[in-house]
This record gives sequence, C-alpha cells and structure tokens, in this order.
Amino acid sequence: MREIRIEGIGVSPGIVIGEVRLHARRRLMVRPRPLQEEQIPGELARFEQAIEKSRKGILKLSQMVRRRLGSDSANIFEAHLLMLEDPMLTGRAREIISQDHMNADFALLSAMSEVQQAFRDVKDDFFLQRLVDLEDVGRRLIESIQSGGEDRGGSHSGPHILIAEDLSPSEAACLDTKSVIGLVTEKGSQTSHTAILCRSVGVPAVVGVPNALEQIKEGEVCILDGNQGLVLVDPDSSTMLEYSARRRVIAGFQRDLDRIRGERACTLDGHEVELSANIELPGELQHLELSGANGIGLFRSEYLFLAADTMPGEETQFREYRRAARAVHPRRLIVRTFDLGGDKQPGGMKFPHEANPFLGWRAIRVSLDRPAMFRTQLRAILRASVEGNVQLMFPMISGVAELRRALTELDKVKAELDAEGVAWNRELKTGIMIEVPSAVLVADQLATMVDFFSIGTNDLTQYTLAVDRNNHTVAHLYQGLHPAVLRGIRMTVEAARRAGIWVGLCGELASDPAALMVLLGLGLDELSLSPVLVPEIKLLVRSLRMEDCRTFTQRVLAMSDADEIHAACDEALRAQFGDLPLWRPGAPRGDNR
Repeated sequence: MREIRIEGIGVSPGIVIGEVRLHARRRLMVRPRPLQEEQIPGELARFEQAIEKSRKGILKLSQMVRRRLGSDSANIFEAHLLMLEDPMLTGRAREIISQDHMNADFALLSAMSEVQQAFRDVKDDFFLQRLVDLEDVGRRLIESIQSGGEDRGGSHSGPHILIAEDLSPSEAACLDTKSVIGLVTEKGSQTSHTAILCRSVGVPAVVGVPNALEQIKEGEVCILDGNQGLVLVDPDSSTMLEYSARRRVIAGFQRDLDRIRGERACTLDGHEVELSANIELPGELQHLELSGANGIGLFRSEYLFLAADTMPGEETQFREYRRAARAVHPRRLIVRTFDLGGDKQPGGMKFPHEANPFLGWRAIRVSLDRPAMFRTQLRAILRASVEGNVQLMFPMISGVAELRRALTELDKVKAELDAEGVAWNRELKTGIMIEVPSAVLVADQLATMVDFFSIGTNDLTQYTLAVDRNNHTVAHLYQGLHPAVLRGIRMTVEAARRAGIWVGLCGELASDPAALMVLLGLGLDELSLSPVLVPEIKLLVRSLRMEDCRTFTQRVLAMSDADEIHAACDEALRAQFGDLPLWRPGAPRGDNR
C-alpha cells in the first residue's frame, strides 16, 4: 500500500470512499483549411447547421437540469444560448469564413482565441467564469461542425470517484450521480459552475488538486473528503476505519443541522443573534429557506452591472430588487449600492488604470462622482421598498462628509418620486458598511445619521493592517482576529450602542466557527454569511452561553498577538464542540465585504 495524501479545495461537503475512474476528454483537432470563393456559401451553411444543432443540444440540457436541479441552475445554460448569438463569437467566426476564406471550425477557434485574449487579463471571477462558458460553447460547436455528434463525454458504470482535469458546465450537469459518488479536478474554484452544480446535487467534490490525473491511477481506491479538501489514495486499514467513523459522525451532525434549521439562533442563556445570508446572485435565493436565515443581510447588486455590456437601467434594477424582496418577504432584504471599482469593472463604464485600485476609485466614490447612475439605482431600490422589507446600505463610507453627500442624493431621489407620484416605503431603513478605519474612528458621529451599521471585516482587515488580501507574498499577514481589527469592531459596536442603532457583521469572519465566541462577546446583533453555512453557525450559537462568550472576549481583547488570539479561539472551539465536522472550505467564499 502506498497511502498518498493530496490537498485541494473542498467545494462540496461530504466523505465518500470508492474506486477511481479517470475522465479523458476527447482532444479536438482543428486544422486551417483555405477555401475557394465558391465553397464559402456551403461552409457558412455548415456553420449555421452546427449552431442550430448546438442550440437544440443546449436546450435539451437546460430542460434536463431544470427538472433535476431547478431553474436557477438551468440559467447557466441560458447564458450559453446567448453566446450562440454573440457577435464577438459566432459573428466574428462568420467574418473569418467569408473574408479570410477559412474553414468553419478553424474560424470559430480563431474567434474564441480573440475573445479569450480580451478576457484573460481581467482578474475577476465573473470574467474567468465567462471563459469557462465560452470554452464549453465553443467545444460543443466545434464537435458539431466536425462530426455532428452530441457525445459530451461518456460515462462509467458502477459507483466511482471521477478524476478530471476540469469539467465544463455541460459535463458537470450531465454527471450520473448514481455512478459518480465524488469528483476531483485539477482546476476549479469555490465559485465555479462545477462547484455550484456539485453542491446542488450533493456530490462531494475537491478541486484545485495539482496533477491529479498523474498522481491517481485508474481503479485505485480513494477517500474523498469534501469537508477538508483532501484526497487519500490507497488508504491503509487504519485510515479506512477512521474515515468510516467520520462518515457516521457527519451523518449525525447533518441530522442535528436539519433539526434546528428553522429554530432561532438563541444562546442557552436567552440571548438571540440574527443570522442573515449574503447573496451574490439571484440563483442563491432558493437556498435561503433551506438555510433557516432571518433574511438577507447583504444583497450584492454588482451582478447587474457585471453581467451586462451597458449600465443597467432603472426598470431592470427595479425588477430584480422587487423579485428578491418578494422571494424573501417578510424577512429583511438589505440591498448594498454599487460596490465596484478598478478591480471589478462593469460594462458600459471606463475606469482609469490605477496602481492600487483598492485604494482608488470604487464603491461610494464612483456613485457620488456619477450622480445620474447613483440616482438610477436609488430610484430602483426605493420603488422596490414598497414591498415593505427592503433596506438600503452604502458601502465604503469613510467619513461624515461622504455619508452626508450620499444621504443628500437619497433625499433628492425621494423628492423626485414624490413629485412624480411614485410610491416608496417611508419607513425605509438606511445603513452603512464600516470597512474603512476612518469610519471606525468617527463611528460615533456616523451612528447618529443612519439606522444601522454592517461591519465588512474583509476590507476592514486589509485596510487596518495595510495588507492586500489577494497578494500571496503578504497573505500570511492578513488576520481577521488581529487585536487591532477586534478593537475596531468593539469601537464600532460601542458607538452603535450609544446611538441606539443595531450593528451586524458580514465579512468572512462571520462564518468562522473559531471566531464565533468573540463576535458574540463583542455584542454584535447580527451575523451575515453564506446561506450554506447558516445552519452550522446556528447550531453553535444554540450551544453557547452569552456570559461565557463575554468572559472569553475580555480575555482575548487583552492579548497583543494575533497568533495568540487564533490559538485561544481554536482551543476554545475544541473545548466547547470537540471534533464537530464543520465545513471550512479552503478558498475564500466570494466577496463578503
């Protein structure tokens, strides 16, 4: 036996044990073939036939996914259908056929390369995912041009763990979950379509496993641990016994989560904390009911701006906010206004090149400099507020003057709607995100101007510690439990208390079980986190005493070293909860600012 331990990123929880099957994707061979003038009409006709055949294949796949997983997962393939009409892809391919006299599959491959080059330098998950979609659609089209086949990869009989370099959305959607009990890929991320689809169908998955196809052989026995992001090849008998026991523990833990899913997040001594969900895309709304969250503590409006080639209009935004409000009613929906910048650029807007976009033109700064765009969004949010559960939140407020300008714009929009006879909720609550150190230092003044605070610990941590969280060289210095960050949270909570407003926290720290006792002890009223993690945090809250949390927090705040605090929190977690199989993915869970 040669037990090998390989680490990756756990993107779908669960532990499975089984034999390995290797996924071998057929390699496409595309060669340039010059055409004579008289051959061009026939080649264009062949290209159109391939588009129509691909359209039918995608529609069939979309319908299958809608039946299995629901409409939100099927929306992935709605985007694929749109790509078949994209002038940058199929339109450009037609030009290459007609003008350059090249064969259809080579023309399409050339068009794909041009689009890929345009997206490649944009360091944003949205555009990276568009590349995955582009490759999936392009491969389907080339296969249709070359052979007309609809084979999307074949399958292996019998339960097995599938090992692949990567899976396209089409391949992931077609997984036979009766046979594929687990998935390991060399590529992928926490937010990839493959990860989302695996979570939807309950297939444990680990991605980002280097050289998996070389390290793991066909027919070998593996243990796949999606909770910890581990793959164990040819495990010995003691490891097998250990993981068999872990599977029983996880099954029992899942039953406990299901039991308390609809209960309140209330400590043993009667203190209740609201647990809300962070929502990045409309498709995540379906998980809210299952999560047992109180509502949406952070609804990111960025997808509306990133998913379009032009700035979204008032009606488009209004429909989306109203749809979300109705989906979660009567629970609260907090909509964060425009929070993009140099690191994430929306369609229809040009941003200057910045050496450090995190310190540049972004978020509320952009909104205040583009009042027409800002008012359009404010009008849409206000109109949606008639649903009664909508609240509004401004990001990256750095001081009183900035907040005053934002509130002035809001008042102008309210007056405009009144003059037009358009209804809006006059009880609408307005809050701000505390994520800049200057906001912490003037939190007492800011608190008198709004109805609530939401602390974004991801940005607050990187700005307080002067650490770019995306810079691997200094990533080890990025510590959410740093004493300076915890003191900033305490100052913010104390300012909110004096002003009589509530204060929540919506950064990654909110979903860290080891930080929970400290966050409760600091007096936060609300925690907002990924929907999938709400049940775990709720179970932990219901097992704690507020008095113990306050005592522990006082001890932690007296510490001067982040490593010491982390060690104390980890020790307290083990002492309180033992070896509960908490899911702590090895990659950041999106932008939880």
